[in-house]
Amino acid sequence: MDIDLEECLETAISLAREAGQIVNEGFYLDKTVTTKGEPANLVTEFDTRVQRILFDRLGEKFPTHKLIGEESVSEPVLTDAPTWIIDPIDGTTNFIHGFPLTCISIGLTVNREPVLGVVYNPILEHMFTARKGHGAFLNSRRIHVSDVTGRERAFLNSRRIHVSNVTGRERAFLNSRRIHVSDVAGRERAFLDSRRIHVSDATGRERAFLNSRRIYVSDVTDMSKALVGLEVPTTQRPSTFEMRVKRGRAIEQVAREIRGLGSIVIGLCFVAMGGLDVYQYEGGIHCWDVAAASVILLEAGGVITDPRGGPFDLMSKRVLGAGTEKLALQMVKIIQEADSS
Repeated sequence: MDIDLEECLETAISLAREAGQIVNEGFYLDKTVTTKGEPANLVTEFDTRVQRILFDRLGEKFPTHKLIGEESVSEPVLTDAPTWIIDPIDGTTNFIHGFPLTCISIGLTVNREPVLGVVYNPILEHMFTARKGHGAFLNSRRIHVSDVTGRERAFLNSRRIHVSNVTGRERAFLNSRRIHVSDVAGRERAFLDSRRIHVSDATGRERAFLNSRRIYVSDVTDMSKALVGLEVPTTQRPSTFEMRVKRGRAIEQVAREIRGLGSIVIGLCFVAMGGLDVYQYEGGIHCWDVAAASVILLEAGGVITDPRGGPFDLMSKRVLGAGTEKLALQMVKIIQEADSS
């Protein structure tokens, strides 16, 4: 079967933007929240609404293609047929709490191999796209392997984040919407900065990124200089708690610092853009968490592998992404030693 990947990519981008309007709308509202399996596995009416739209549109456009989505199957089966793999809202807990690291993930596999990926964060207006053999992009700008060396690092935002001292009638906004300090039990949430978030205007050897600026995958090869992405262990995921605690302790002894993002998709995309040097996750992960982001990371010049060693398997429920092969191998060694201790 001949597949026009350019047409598929254009369709996926258009659908991501359409679905993004729903996510952006729901981000600022109360949600109806239910659980799936473990207490930490949350779902909202917006997850199901977004998936329904994506499934309907893709089914109409590509009637011979298969569809896999987080909210429709408990154990997906991948075949050689062209298959769209959808995570309608990755980082659902972030979405519920008004923390803006959340996204829509649309991946396409052919012969069981990821060949196309679109990841869209409508809150921060980040659109990551890639198709096999044609590079990776963030907001239409190509992202590449970095020539950054030593301790120079790439960051998400060049502006320092401050506590707001806005008083009186002045108010804080994010993307033109008013934001409020959280009262935890209430309905409103605050995040990031009292001003609308803009891209860096860094020039020269400083690494700039996002809109209109080239983005790079890190070339860090030493764990002591690496910013590592790991998700915080929680007893609400008892099946993986002990493993993640042991690994986290081992990694924090050698890494520069660790960051938890609450989104596997965004974690891998941040490696692609150089914001993280390595990201690892195992347990509670499915093909829809990595199908799109794996293409983006590879096309940006990064490395994706199995954290236990060996080649990456989309259906293995574990992933390790890094800017360099050397760093990936160091991370695998640390994980293997922690698991055997």
